[in-house]
Amino acid sequence: MSGFKKITILVPVYNEERTIKEVLEKVKQAPLPHGLEKEILVVDDDPHIREVICFALEKAGMSTAEAPDGAQALAWLEAGNAD
Repeated sequence: MSGFKKITILVPVYNEERTIKEVLEKVKQAPLPHGLEKEILVVDDDPHIREVICFALEKAGMSTAEAPDGAQALAWLEAGNAD
C-alpha cells in the first residue's frame, strides 16, 4: 500500500427508533468529501452500518468494497485489491 488518505464521515445513529431508510435519507442530504479515486474498503460487522457508509461514499463518487470482519478485510488486502 503506497499511502493513506484520511477522511471523516459522520453517520447518523441507527437504532430501533430510526429505520435504515431514515438514516439513508439523512445521508443523502449530507455534504460529503469528493476527489478520491481509489477503492475504499468498508469493514464493519453490522451490515446496516456498511450499507450506510458505502452509500455515502458512493454518493460522493467513490468506489467501495465491503468486508464483515477483519479476517475478510485481510483476505481482500492479501488478494492484491489495495493500491
